[in-house]
Amino acid sequence: MMRKIACLCATSLLLATCAAARVHTTKIGGTISAPNGRPAADVQVMIERSDGSLPLATHTDSHGHFLFKFVPPGLYDIRASDATAASVWKHNLIVHSRKETVVNLHLERRKHALITAPAHSN
Repeated sequence: MMRKIACLCATSLLLATCAAARVHTTKIGGTISAPNGRPAADVQVMIERSDGSLPLATHTDSHGHFLFKFVPPGLYDIRASDATAASVWKHNLIVHSRKETVVNLHLERRKHALITAPAHSN
């Protein structure tokens, strides 16, 4: 019986800790547009704290929308890119607790497309 009570207390404490951690997080979401102005599907969106820590990545859906959940408040940098286009980095984006931050980015064609070639062995 004591073992069950101890297990129940430990589970309750774990759930309370997880819930408390999420209370102080927020969301970062928005839309990415392609160079032609249309929504950009399957584009990688990257965020990281302005000090370079906590790098996260996701991809846009078929409508160009992206969403990061459970992001701690702070200053963030954000960028979107694919093989042929990229947005500029948006620096020092202020993310507040319990308030969703909306960021819309526009992709611009890269001057040089990313091309990878197999290594040559001699």
